Amino acid sequence: METGVFDASQARRSFEESLAALGVESVDILHIHDVEYSSDLSEVKGSGGALEELFRIKEEGLAKAVGIAAGRINVMMPILQDWEFDLVLTHNRHTLVNDNAAPLIELAKSRGVSILNAAPFSGGALARGSAIHRFYVYRPADDEILAPIRAVEEVCGRYDVPVGAVALQYSLKDDDITSTVCGVTWPQHVQQAMEWAEWPIPAGVWEELDELDKTSSDPEA
Repeated sequence: METGVFDASQARRSFEESLAALGVESVDILHIHDVEYSSDLSEVKGSGGALEELFRIKEEGLAKAVGIAAGRINVMMPILQDWEFDLVLTHNRHTLVNDNAAPLIELAKSRGVSILNAAPFSGGALARGSAIHRFYVYRPADDEILAPIRAVEEVCGRYDVPVGAVALQYSLKDDDITSTVCGVTWPQHVQQAMEWAEWPIPAGVWEELDELDKTSSDPEA
């Protein structure tokens, strides 16, 4: 975090620290995470870089799959084009109010890469409600930023369905998405997420939501 170094030796150290913390000898999925914060992207992608080391770790049998997990799709897409990833993880960019990840999803599909969609609640706003959670994508949000969230809340309110259930199922019902990753704050929220995943949602909800405008801009810009 302090140095922004993404070279091979740092990747190996981070991996070994994770194995120790988890108490395991290997992992199913190994992601390179948040490459947009690296001090030098060529260090990530070039000879002796982190990516080279991740694929070496896979070759050693210590990881079954290698993925890229990050935010900015303009950074992710060139890397996805140049490397044979097994999966890609996008966050906050395939939600009820934002489709910034659409080009990334299409690229991943064309390359046979599995797609994980994380943060379907936009950092909590679509789970807790904009009235009490005045944040969007982990940052304080004003009324203008929260307006799309409130438009979704109005639709869900008319049908008396939880916004969180609709936000979660928006991702779960998408055939392009291999798996949905949703964060929880407290242990009891795990059960709540499972209930939301099965919540009956009338077709009218999806029809009305389809009529709302979405933004394709970067939510973290």
